[in-house]
Amino acid sequence: MRRLFACAVVLLAAGVASADEVKLDTFKVTPKFKDAPADLVGHNEGESKLFMYVNAVAAVEVEVKADGVYQFSIEMSGDRGEKDLPKVRIGLGGKDVEKEFLLKQAEAKVYTFKGELKKGKNKIEIEFLNDTYKENEYDSNLYVHSVKFEPAKADEKKPEEKKDK
Repeated sequence: MRRLFACAVVLLAAGVASADEVKLDTFKVTPKFKDAPADLVGHNEGESKLFMYVNAVAAVEVEVKADGVYQFSIEMSGDRGEKDLPKVRIGLGGKDVEKEFLLKQAEAKVYTFKGELKKGKNKIEIEFLNDTYKENEYDSNLYVHSVKFEPAKADEKKPEEKKDK
């Protein structure tokens, strides 16, 4: 018991913080096309995931305590369409950090993105870009299983600084 307590004290002293998890049911999921049926997007409580069966945007506001670079871990999966896995746009704090990110695999995988956020409320957007469907042949879909964020490590550079090198 003492060892467990000592380990917890060491972790707290080292400043190890857990990431904040965004509850999936707080996202508003909106189809990109006005005539798309509303039941083709949403939150599946039974499987604890967001689903987008058509091109759509899942958006939510999060509050951060300070200006800075934040790291987002977004667990996504998807169904392959005619050719490709789902493509997504990731927007953080009103800026696109990925304009067309192609999932690497159909199975659930955590993808990491970084963006600068200002103290206070900031918008997160996950947009499904490449829905394709042909009855009894293929149907691309996007699923979001979790979204977590935390301040980026102090030794990591801002996203635009890394791209210049």
